[in-house]
Amino acid sequence: MLGERILLLIPHPGDEVMGATVACLEAVDEGCRVHALYLTCGVPLAAHLWSWQRPERDQMVAARRREAEATAAVLGIEPLTVRPVAARRLKDEIREAHRAVRSAVKRLRPDMIWVPAYEGGHPDHDVVSYLGTLFNADIEVWEYALYNNADGRLKAQHFARPIGSERVFPLDGADRETKTQAIAAYASKPEEFDALKLDQECLRPLAAYDYARPPHAGRLAYQRHRWLPFNHPRIDYTEPEDVSAALIAYSR
Repeated sequence: MLGERILLLIPHPGDEVMGATVACLEAVDEGCRVHALYLTCGVPLAAHLWSWQRPERDQMVAARRREAEATAAVLGIEPLTVRPVAARRLKDEIREAHRAVRSAVKRLRPDMIWVPAYEGGHPDHDVVSYLGTLFNADIEVWEYALYNNADGRLKAQHFARPIGSERVFPLDGADRETKTQAIAAYASKPEEFDALKLDQECLRPLAAYDYARPPHAGRLAYQRHRWLPFNHPRIDYTEPEDVSAALIAYSR
């Protein structure tokens, strides 16, 4: 049994599909209620979009909200809210994000919280991983693998460093079909699933991380394409050291 009441923390709408589709389906099949809290809207600030996209940002945010709700119906989970925070901003909004999670915990009293792993896939993922540590003294916190660039190669749905407590969910034909259907619900941002693999998902108890350091040595996943000679909207230029500094500052 994965739990009776699970609070699934999602950095961006779509991350739940990439990392926890099968885990959600299994939990719901076992009679568990899975509540989804989307900690950002998944759309960057207008300044980080292409110039022709900027006037349409509000419509992009609304589309992601509708897609999150449609995907929740596919997975059988219960969406709480899609917070209006822009993607790539969580390190600057940790206090507000913590308050939102704390409020959900107080209201729902979950016996498990699921967070993404601290693996350098995206700065917002790493912030949400840290938020999990703020609750694991009282609630069982598990983490799901998204994607990482450990050892210099992109890996999806595999933890950067296995520790032996992983629960692997292989995708059979029915699971793969449901995951494909959930991906299709996010029609506005298909490129966000570029790293997706349809072979397995991984879940485990939250590992012990040193948040004062980047998740692993070398180039993190969100740093991979910085060789481009111009700023590209799909590239996050956040520095890993700035993420760690924000997390450690909040912990004091």
